[in-house]
Formats: sequence, C-alpha cells, structure tokens
Amino acid sequence: QQVKRVVQEVNPDITLHLAAQNHGGVAWEKPAFTFRINVLGTLNLLEALRICAPKSIILITGSVLEWNAGSQPAHPYGVERV
Repeated sequence: QQVKRVVQEVNPDITLHLAAQNHGGVAWEKPAFTFRINVLGTLNLLEALRICAPKSIILITGSVLEWNAGSQPAHPYGVERV
C-alpha cells in the first residue's frame, strides 16, 4: 500500500528501479530474505505502476555482482536477478 501511495502521488513518466538487497554475503546467509525483498519488492512496484501509472517506462537494473566470470550466477542475488 505504501508503494502504491507513492506511485500515485508521483505519477512517474519514467521509473528507474534500482532497489535491491545485493550484498553477496547477505544473499548467501539469508537467501530467502534476499529473494523476498527483491522479488516481492519488484512485484509490489510493478503492481503499483500497473494500477497507478500504467504508461510509465520502467528500467530495472542489476548489479555487477550478479554473475561470476562465466554465465552462471555467483550467489542467490544473481539467481534472483537472472
């Protein structure tokens, strides 16, 4: 409800979603916490935008921390972003 209220007040034309729990150590220690914060946080934002600002252009970014040298995620945060 708080996210929806803010989106309603701001009514953004463009939304840059940069928020996430992206600390690799925390992702390993608390993977469920990381997924819950990041996935549900993103879902809450997208749902608020869908209802209150459906024409908003959305950019969701990831961190350089999400992948190791190959194409496999280095930790749970990377899995969540993939």
